[in-house]
Amino acid sequence: MTATASLRDASYERRARFAAYLWSMHDMPQAEIGGVLGGVSQSHVSRLLSHAERAGYLVIERRFVDSALSDEDRRDLRDLLAPSGLVERLEAFCARHDLPVPSLDVHQSGPGATAGAMALRRRRFGRAAAGGILARLRDQATVGVAWGRTIGAVIDGMAQSKAPRPPQAEVEVVPVCAELLLTSQRELSSSRMAERLSEVLCAAPHQTPQLTGFPAYVPRHYDGAGRDAIWHLIRNAPNYARILHGPDALVGRMDALITSVGHAALPVLGGFDDLLRAGGIDAEDLKSLIVGDIGGLLIPRPEASDADCRLIEELNGMWTGISLAQVSTIAARARKTPLRAGVIVLALRSERAATLLETVRHGLASHLVMDHDAAEGLKAQLDRQSPNHVA
Repeated sequence: MTATASLRDASYERRARFAAYLWSMHDMPQAEIGGVLGGVSQSHVSRLLSHAERAGYLVIERRFVDSALSDEDRRDLRDLLAPSGLVERLEAFCARHDLPVPSLDVHQSGPGATAGAMALRRRRFGRAAAGGILARLRDQATVGVAWGRTIGAVIDGMAQSKAPRPPQAEVEVVPVCAELLLTSQRELSSSRMAERLSEVLCAAPHQTPQLTGFPAYVPRHYDGAGRDAIWHLIRNAPNYARILHGPDALVGRMDALITSVGHAALPVLGGFDDLLRAGGIDAEDLKSLIVGDIGGLLIPRPEASDADCRLIEELNGMWTGISLAQVSTIAARARKTPLRAGVIVLALRSERAATLLETVRHGLASHLVMDHDAAEGLKAQLDRQSPNHVA
């Protein structure tokens, strides 16, 4: 059987894959694709391409000329894309508590909570968020990056995006978290994220410093001398000193930090077992104390007692990566110098809404970049914080 005859009998899925390949990789007009596929019409090829895009075989990205938007346009678009009333509720919450108001970017990610559906949602979100984040990274000299699947999806989206790259020839991209011992997701580590983001942002191959070779946590149960010795070893590691601890550490002049947040039912995704073992704490006890985490750092519930907050502070003290104080400082510097991007917080799904609200309450977020589900959850959280809310 000839290839043409075989294609006539091919499944719709297979013809969609072939059409997508010929259209994107060979820049072939639809009418010509129809001829290659055995004489199908141009309208049928158009339907095949639409199916290929829905199925994920084809990524079509249109690029808008960003300079065409005024500041007023941007504000109105932000309000249009966010759930109705979210912007006003966030501004009112920040005004009541004398807090800075982070910017909001809301994107659709799609439905579903299965592993396959979430992979597709992250991919859609990553593509949608990529252009805006690339724009925020313009003129940033030093960019920190945490770890996880959502960040990985956004970096993939940036790599595929046709949006303009930062104009600088060299951007220093650095990890801000060490290695999690019990996770198999090495490709999602902070050091790997930094390598991948550097490939996207830098004009030429650029070697990034690594936070590898030591654990993410120094266990609480070690005695004082043992714990001090481990910290001495870590802090004197050349890359660690250069990024997080030395007199001229990069974190002290970091223009931007890209991180994501976890929720109380599943904090420190991929590293929860590391945390429990190092902290010597029961999983349910810990979940009752926190709303979630930002880049691996635990955030207490707003109603937590002083004793509970001291315990969370002690658990965060085991973390060898970036500290909450350093995250807060990066956000504060961006408020004083608008050209700095500050802390870009990513979130998917409504379960992370409480954590998002607490990042705002603690002054940790410069920009909230979330899917519509998380935005609806944040709106519900803000409603519960309203003085007029009736339980």
